[in-house]
Formats: sequence, C-alpha cells, structure tokens
Amino acid sequence: MASFWNKIYLWIYSSFKFIVFLLYDLLFSLLNNLYIWRYRRAQIPDNLSGKIVLITGASDGLGMLTMEHLVKRNATIIMTCRNIEKGNKVREDILSKCNSNAQIHLFQLDLSSQISVRSAAKEILSKFERLDVLINNGGIMKSPKMLSEDGHEMHLATNHLGHFSLTNALLPLLYKSDQARVVTLSSSANLLGKMHYDDLNLNKSYSPLLAYGQSKLANILF
Repeated sequence: MASFWNKIYLWIYSSFKFIVFLLYDLLFSLLNNLYIWRYRRAQIPDNLSGKIVLITGASDGLGMLTMEHLVKRNATIIMTCRNIEKGNKVREDILSKCNSNAQIHLFQLDLSSQISVRSAAKEILSKFERLDVLINNGGIMKSPKMLSEDGHEMHLATNHLGHFSLTNALLPLLYKSDQARVVTLSSSANLLGKMHYDDLNLNKSYSPLLAYGQSKLANILF
C-alpha cells in the first residue's frame, strides 16, 4: 500500500512541477520576445568569412536554422548529425536556398555514444587546423527510460556527456583560434532539474521531464 501511495505522490509532484515549468516557460517566452528580440540577427556580424563554426544536431530545428543564418554570412560550417542521409539532404537544401558556394562539411555523430564522439572528433581534428565557434546544440527530449550503449541515462548521455566529451576533444582546435567561443544550449527546464549524483540514471524514480531537466541543468553547470 505504501508503494502505491508513493507512486501517487510522485505522479502528483511531477505533474505539479510540469505545470509550473509550462507557466514559467510561457512567461520567459513573453519576456524574451519583449527584450531579447533586438539581439537576434543584429548581433551576428554580416560577414563571417574565414570563421569555422561547428554545430551539433544541425539537421533539424534550432541547429538547422542556426546553420542557415551562418551560411548566409559566409561562415565555414562543420555540421554534425546522427542520420547522415538526412544530414546530406539538409546540406543540399541549404546550399541551394542560401549560398551555393558555401562550405558545409558533414560528419556523422551520435552524441549518446562516446565511441562515436571520439571518432567524429578525431576525424575533425585531422581535417581542420582550428575551430572558431563550437555550438553544442544537439539533443533529445521526452525519451522513454533507456540507457545509452555506455550505460548512461539517454538524456544525460546525449544532451550533456556527449557535448562534454566533444568539447574537450576539440580543445586543441579551439585554442588555435584568436577568439574561440563555445556555446552550449540549455533550456528553462533546467529550473526543474536536480543532479541526482547518487542515481544519475534515475533508477529510483524516472520521468522524461525530470531526466531532461537534469541533463539541461548539467549543461548549465558545464
């Protein structure tokens, strides 16, 4: 009976936190539109010729949109994605739509796999002499409970551990840039996150929202 009521309590608690998160996210979005709008495109230099930018998760969503804006400003792009076939299609679409002369280099990268991260980093290190900007964008959300091939909870493995390893592996290239930047995308969901250092895989109590929040908080701490 105690186990039953514990499950009810956890369900109510998780639902309450989810509602609070939605309300906060709505408020944050309104404030974002009122204040941060002036920092959007105007903050990006018109000409990024000669700059080398790596974007993870560049075949969809924010990563793809970011790549579009940077390609229009003549940046050299290193795009990484899990599905190389999808990545090739996106690459061709952007070349035809934005800048047919753009340099877009595609690499396969599964952030949930440390083997894949090391392999991609090794290939990038061998083909480029420096890296000016690293945008850690790729990630997952609302995944059912599962572990990566390395035995880590999937949100944490993909959203944080993969980017942590990739960034450290690419430091030799970043050090060769005069003004290197590392941009790691988090989320307002980090406010719902808690680092369960004694249970990072959330075996005691799992929900996709809590797992996602933990991974986004890890991004902030990184």
